[in-house]
This record gives sequence, structure tokens and C-alpha cells, in this order.
Amino acid sequence: MPVNSTHLIILLKNSVPSMTCQWTNEIIDLGYQVTDSMAKDVFHDAVRKGLETEGWLITDDPLRIKAGGVNMEIDLGAEKVIAAEREGEKIAVEIKSFIGASNISDFHTAVGQFLNYRVALEESQPQRILYLAVPIGVYRRFFTLPFIQTIIQRFQIILIIYDPVDEVILEWKN
Repeated sequence: MPVNSTHLIILLKNSVPSMTCQWTNEIIDLGYQVTDSMAKDVFHDAVRKGLETEGWLITDDPLRIKAGGVNMEIDLGAEKVIAAEREGEKIAVEIKSFIGASNISDFHTAVGQFLNYRVALEESQPQRILYLAVPIGVYRRFFTLPFIQTIIQRFQIILIIYDPVDEVILEWKN
């Protein structure tokens, strides 16, 4: 599939990233191996910058919580400090990249973490609203599937759709 200049190079765990030339369909090897931490940093930083651009103050990176004797880390904790109508609102954001071999496996992990974090936040920081942040490409390709939509609705998973290239939040889906 041709890639234009607005596409993010797909980062596959433990692989050498490549892209397809838009005009010749030639596969171009980018010559380095992407690690989990490199991918995490790209997506994590994109969401963090997007939130800061929207006026959120990042208070915890990561947000450490303890519930029922279990220690957990949610990617980001933030507070809205600019808009008066939302002053004092606190959120926690679990950022997912979906760079694994299987979107459904990554989804299972994300939903499990989301549900665990939501219960832990209800016990320790009930004022925080938990969001699951997913990249726009994955949202369009995978999160719009009927089964995935059923799970999101049934378990009331609140989403942030972000653009990892432009480092902006595109949509908040309640």
C-alpha cells in the first residue's frame, strides 16, 4: 500500500521498519530496528504533547496508583487548568500503540488494563476519569468494527483518538 507524506511509518515490534514508495511501490528499508521502548516513546510523547496543547497540565508521568495491595502505573495523569467550565477536572490516560502482531491481542490487553485501572482509580482517586488513547489509523481500521464497538459500549471505555504524526488529539469519544 503506498504511503504518502502524512502517513506515519508503521512501527512493528522487533522488526526493521520499511515504507513503500508512493510512486514506484518499491519497499524502502529504513535501516534500523524499532524496539518497544522506541515505539512507546513516539506514541507516549505524541499524546502528552496533544494534551498539553489542549491546556492539560500533566501531573503524573506515569500516574502511580495502588489498590487492593497491587501497584499499577497508568501512562499519564493530567488536570485541566485553563477552561473555567472544566477547571479542576482530572483524567488518567492509558496510551496504546497497537504495534503488536495482532490488533485483537493488543485490544484484549488494552481492555484488561483499562478495566483494572478503572477499578483501581475508583478506589484510590475517584475524581479521575480514565481514557484509553489510540492512534487514528488503528481507530479507523479496527475500533470501528462492530464487535469492537460492542465491547467499547458495553464496558463504557472512553477513548482519546490521537494523531501520532502531528502530535494532536483529534477526538474525545465518550
